[in-house]
Amino acid sequence: MQSGRDLNSELDYTLAEPGDGRAHDVYGTANFLNFQPWSAALTHLASFGVKAIADHDQQLVERLLAGLDNERYQHISPRAGTGRSTLVLFSHRDPARNAAIHNALNQEGIDIALRHDSLRVAPHLYNSAGDIDRLLSVLNRADIVP
Repeated sequence: MQSGRDLNSELDYTLAEPGDGRAHDVYGTANFLNFQPWSAALTHLASFGVKAIADHDQQLVERLLAGLDNERYQHISPRAGTGRSTLVLFSHRDPARNAAIHNALNQEGIDIALRHDSLRVAPHLYNSAGDIDRLLSVLNRADIVP
């Protein structure tokens, strides 16, 4: 849960309060302070190049998929082909354990998402092979869930 929202039920598209489009105006006056960091972030990403970022991300995804204990976890998102992205969605074979696994990872300082009672990892440019190895070591540990 972040900011008081239950992200496990993120597909609930009910608007919290009725209003007009001004409530969603990204470029309102309050956001001028955010423009420079946003611009710097885009410049930083562009300096790597889209292909290099995509290649790096897919190497991390492949490392995760190869290292995940298939007897303990089942893949939900596509493992290959055009449907595969950098979002890796999987579940413990006993889905009732996913919330406890998510909590155990948080306690280890590993931030993944719990989405619709499944586990979701989204490796990206800021992650390393070491981050994936650390995640896998916790996920594949026998004592992760009491």
